[in-house]
Formats: sequence, structure tokens, C-alpha cells
Amino acid sequence: MHHFGLRIMERDNGFFLTRENYCIVNRKTSLTSLEDYLFENKNYEMMPKKWVLWYFEKLLAYLNSLPKYKLKLYILEKIELLENEIKRYQGLDDDYHLAIIKQTWEVDPKGLNLEDYTRKKITDMKSFVDTFDLEFDITGNHYKTSWCDDLYKDIILNFEFNLAYLNELSNLSFKRGVTKFKKNNPDFFEATDLNFYNKKSGYFILIIDHYKQLYVGKATDLPARIRQHWNARKDFDRMIYPFGAVMTSKISIDSFRALDTTRILLFPTEDLSVDEEFYINQFDKKYVLNRIKGGRINVYSSLL
Repeated sequence: MHHFGLRIMERDNGFFLTRENYCIVNRKTSLTSLEDYLFENKNYEMMPKKWVLWYFEKLLAYLNSLPKYKLKLYILEKIELLENEIKRYQGLDDDYHLAIIKQTWEVDPKGLNLEDYTRKKITDMKSFVDTFDLEFDITGNHYKTSWCDDLYKDIILNFEFNLAYLNELSNLSFKRGVTKFKKNNPDFFEATDLNFYNKKSGYFILIIDHYKQLYVGKATDLPARIRQHWNARKDFDRMIYPFGAVMTSKISIDSFRALDTTRILLFPTEDLSVDEEFYINQFDKKYVLNRIKGGRINVYSSLL
């Protein structure tokens, strides 16, 4: 089958968005592992001494069990760090983590007094650590099954809420918004065959008329980037952004399938210096699927 000139293959997720193909549970994190998070800026220092020693000893045993061909330089450096930190921690007070939390409060109190800040930080850190199945994978690259089950329920609830919300949007208002944009931005035109723009850079707008939604992007290879969106499946732990935003998180463009795209606006150009936000801001936000600006996603900042 061809769509806008591009060949699209039948996949398990189908050609259209449906409830059945929307979400696949995956215990493996697509985000930073717990190990990486804890060692970033020494975040482990905000955890109780007893837990830190337990975790470090488990992680050290795991790293030492790896075959020699896997002992890269960064792993050897981590082993040395763990050995040194275990020795240091054995001489620390049991409430060492409270002093570290107090230091973070002094820098960014978030409008809380020290007692409330400390209580919240300890609760949030414990809740975050408890999402990972450390008995199965001490590095924290896998979530607990129970956590995945709860997240799946939230994802489906968010999906149904989104569909109900989109169904209430005005089709006439949406189409008028697109028409106005085209009038104000004559460099954009409706494309029918993307093959003419292979290897060409520029801006694109995927229009999903049935859901009254659109997505603005830019690419160095327009057809390749658009095909990526059609073929992508949003990672399980990224489907709700940020974590916990069940009633406000938008459906990702990568969750819609190829045939959901009914129109495509293109602006081929070698100059990609204009930020997508310039074009996004010309539409009513309720019609725009863009969830975040380009760059690294820091999902954990919403939790801790």
C-alpha cells in the first residue's frame, strides 16, 4: 500500500489508531536507568545509609560477576567508585541523607519549610526507587510488573479521555485554523507525493482531520522523518508525559498510524533556523499534538 507516494507495510499496529494497538506493556525502561539516576549528581546521597549500602553491595557484586570481556573502562571505574563509597558510607551517621536533603532545600526550597520538604523528598525518592524491579535487575533497567499494570490502566484512561475530548472539538474551527495558517504562510503547500522531496530538508505539518489534530516538525529528510512517525511506537514509559498527568497528557504523534494522516503541508527549505514553535504558536493549542520542544526529555524532574 502507498500513502502520499510512500510505500507502507502492514504491521501489528495496523494502519489506523485503535484502542487495541495503542499500548504495548514493556517492563524495560526507555529512560535513564535507576543506576544512572542515582549516580548523577550523587542523588543516592538522599537515600538512607542502610539502603545505599545494600544497593551498592548488590551492584558491586553484579559488576564483579561480569565476564572479563564486558569489563569496559567505565565499568572498572564504577567498581572502584563503589568500593570507595562503601568504605566511606560505613563511617557515616545513619541520618547522613537528612543533611544532604537539607542542603538541597537551602538551594531550592520549592516554597516548603524544611520539615515538609524533607518528608516529601524522602517519600518521592522511595516511591521512585520502588518502581524498579531490583531483584530482577539491580541496575534498574526494568520496572516492577505491578507498576506496569498500574501505568497501563492510567494509559488506557488517558487514551479514552483524549478521544472523548477530541470528539468534542469543532471540525469547522480546526479547518479554518489550517486555512488561515496556509494563507499567512504561503511557503507551505499541500503535498500529494513525498517521493519528490527525498533527501530534501524543510518543515512539515501532519494533519489528522478525523481527530482534528496536527503536528509540526522539521527534518533534513522530509519523507524519511514522516515515515518514522508513521512506523514508530511510543515507548511504554513515555506514553504519559509527564508522569502522572493522566488527565492532561496528549496522545503522541507516534501513536497515530499512517492512514490517520489525511493531509500534509510541506515547506522545503535548507534553512532550518526557525524553531517549530514559531509555526506551532499560530494554531490554537487544542489542535496541536506537539507535547514538548526538541531536546533531551527529563521525565524524572516531574517526579522528584
